Amino acid sequence: LPKGVVNAYYERGVKIMYPWQAQAMDAISRSRSNMVLTLPTSAGKTFSAEIAMLHCCLTRNKTALLVVPYVALVVEKLAALSRVAKQADLYVAGYHGPHGRLPPLRRPGILIATPEK
Repeated sequence: LPKGVVNAYYERGVKIMYPWQAQAMDAISRSRSNMVLTLPTSAGKTFSAEIAMLHCCLTRNKTALLVVPYVALVVEKLAALSRVAKQADLYVAGYHGPHGRLPPLRRPGILIATPEK
């Protein structure tokens, strides 16, 4: 990942990955297959998903979709990921209620959506 992205996470308090996160990211960076990551609560799944999405956007020139259960989480993730993605020149957009641009921009980025109204 670009140094600016790493620094943005460092400023958020992420100093080092857990060993299993580093292993998962290594596997993701070498594979073009889908993966499923299952872990207990508070084990770092969200951070791992963010890194995987950023990697996909940057290396494959793709857009990632993050689906969360609540509008509040869309707003929270939108704020947090926007600061990080900005460092990699990626866009982040939130889709909840009447918010969100349709069709989405045709450039790499992360779309965060919820089915909650």
